[in-house]
Amino acid sequence: MLVGIPNVGKSALANSLHQIGRISAAEKGRLKHAIVSPHPGETKSISGLKIASHPSIYVLDTPGVFPAEILDAEACSNLALTGAIRDCLVGEVELAEYFLSIFNSCDEYKKWAKLSLSGADDVSELERRQKRQYLTDHTQDFVVNKVRRTLFEAVSSFDGNLQDEEIMLQLIKAEFAVLGDAFNLPPDSDDYVRKVAAKLLNLYRTGRLGHYTLDPAPCNSLESLRWLLDKGMHYFELMKKSTIVLQIPHYVTIVDLLGRSGQFDRAKMFINEMPIKPNAAIWKISSSERLALAFALLNTPTESTIHFKKNLRIYDDGHTVFKFVSKVLDHVLVETTGSAKRNCLYMQLLTI
Repeated sequence: MLVGIPNVGKSALANSLHQIGRISAAEKGRLKHAIVSPHPGETKSISGLKIASHPSIYVLDTPGVFPAEILDAEACSNLALTGAIRDCLVGEVELAEYFLSIFNSCDEYKKWAKLSLSGADDVSELERRQKRQYLTDHTQDFVVNKVRRTLFEAVSSFDGNLQDEEIMLQLIKAEFAVLGDAFNLPPDSDDYVRKVAAKLLNLYRTGRLGHYTLDPAPCNSLESLRWLLDKGMHYFELMKKSTIVLQIPHYVTIVDLLGRSGQFDRAKMFINEMPIKPNAAIWKISSSERLALAFALLNTPTESTIHFKKNLRIYDDGHTVFKFVSKVLDHVLVETTGSAKRNCLYMQLLTI
């Protein structure tokens, strides 16, 4: 079953799998096709497409789904910009302005410097017809290059602090004014601004204006862990507010993120507040050994002894940590057991 937000290619994937499966099985007959559209919400019902024979396997294409409520305004804007939400619900002009604010804040436009050096495209109308170039088709290469050149010149020649919201809006208005000419739209045409916005969004969504990361990407490992933890907690809270019944794997993910970030106290509090009883899966995660050690140190008196029994296949970094702690704290003992031939990881924590 293919499940996800609208307009991310579920139906296109189902069609491809169906076609490949039918060809591989040398089956005859008319191929079925799920409805594919650049607009969200076109798939209205669940449809099954056969993708394999002997045994018969079907993939189910489903309508796009959304949480009942999206509280994060930025997340909602990003979804709308990528086409997961109908433009009419947000507004094409507003979405185009949002895209330009992202575009103006990154360095993508610098790749088009050579277009500015090449100058204007002085081709006669006759030559355009011979080359089958039409001014009204904004998807043709010569129009796309003109748009790129226009945006490059607008941003590179602008002098102002783009961190200031008012300054950013000034640049966006200036870009709208010159993009009309780049798209060969007469300035007195009806819905001039909306037409500029619609054409600009189309070029962005088809990748003709470069590729952009709408969520800010972390630049180092520490920032990456914090970013992953923030995102994980954000979506975990959204799931809690929805009708989704949270299971152990959901909690394991959060404990793992907290452990990787070194937030052991917070991980302990999170586990203690779980509405379901923690099981072995909570500790069988990538940072489980260090987290287990931290949990034991926080919850056992110093007069007790903590034994760690470890299989040889446990990663060396974790073993080094335990040996260091055992030298500092007399009541922590590390014992390596098991055979390297065993394929499973094993860790047992005993308090005496």
